[in-house]
Amino acid sequence: MAAGNSMQTYLTASTSERPTRSAPSQATDLSSACKSHERKVALVKEVEKAGRSKSYIAKEFGILLSTLSTVLKNKQKVSEGFEQSFSSKRKCIQASKFPDVEAALTANCFAHAGFSRALESIKEDIGTEFNGCDELCNEVRKATGCVSDTEDGEIAFEEYALYEANLPVTGMLSDADIVEMAVNDADDRAE
Repeated sequence: MAAGNSMQTYLTASTSERPTRSAPSQATDLSSACKSHERKVALVKEVEKAGRSKSYIAKEFGILLSTLSTVLKNKQKVSEGFEQSFSSKRKCIQASKFPDVEAALTANCFAHAGFSRALESIKEDIGTEFNGCDELCNEVRKATGCVSDTEDGEIAFEEYALYEANLPVTGMLSDADIVEMAVNDADDRAE
């Protein structure tokens, strides 16, 4: 029985003397606490100030020392990401894998929204330098073969452009709409 008591005493003593982890997820929480680029830049600046140890700074920010070391190892990437980021609170900075597709998608969205072409693309088509609306209108007239302001009694280019800008934008016509327009047009001619 004495051997049993000593074993029980040993187990009780060893469990009470063991250091216990209060929260096993504490390390995970600390390492994930430093995610925003704003906070990473603040860490880098704090370390660059000098005067305090890295372990003290890590405790102050509530992160593990290894997390601080990782941030410092990637400080060039962190500072570039912070400068180029749309928001300093962003957690991930990813370069576009398909920048040409994104540019084409943006241009397509602008075209479908009814925005006019960019001035630079018009300059490329015309092929000359110009400094104002009058010169641009003249160059467009030359490029399209229109010699004068009015041709065959029609309206001037500027008036046409202003009129066209005020037209309501509509969707594509369905087959039923086209048939209805044709029938109504034929009825109008018959009367």
